[in-house]
Amino acid sequence: MALTAETPVPASVIPLLARLLIDYAIRKGVDYIVSIVGIASPNRINMDKPHVYWIASNEKAKELASKLGIEVFSSGYLVGPYALILKQAIRKRVTNLVLLADAYVEFPDPEAAASVLTVLSKAIGTEIDVKKLLEQAEMIRVRMRGLMKKTKEAMAEMGGPSPVLYA
Repeated sequence: MALTAETPVPASVIPLLARLLIDYAIRKGVDYIVSIVGIASPNRINMDKPHVYWIASNEKAKELASKLGIEVFSSGYLVGPYALILKQAIRKRVTNLVLLADAYVEFPDPEAAASVLTVLSKAIGTEIDVKKLLEQAEMIRVRMRGLMKKTKEAMAEMGGPSPVLYA
């Protein structure tokens, strides 16, 4: 089962939602909850490919993660719904594997989504087609190059590096 929100979930509802999801997983005998998260990475623009990391709620999730060929998320912090789901999973001894991918800070990153879905496909043993995501990523990359070129041209017209304002 995949769960996604089409609209932003109000912050006041997130703790209740996390508890309900974990309780549902317990009632239905879910083997694994896998959460997919983007990490806002300021240097993402300089990466050839986004990295994927993991956080696990228990040993069972750690064993699965160790087979995926990705690194543990060892520095930083997790906030929002995924953090609360993980917290509830740890409390109630439910297996939760959180997969995190480096992503752009200010706009969607289809390549990050493709990277984490490729790892997820290994975890579940089912091929997930990420071709369209990679095509979207290339379109964004081309647009960004054009924007950078225009920015450099504008800077050159202004006479060098970015102007400085002292107050």
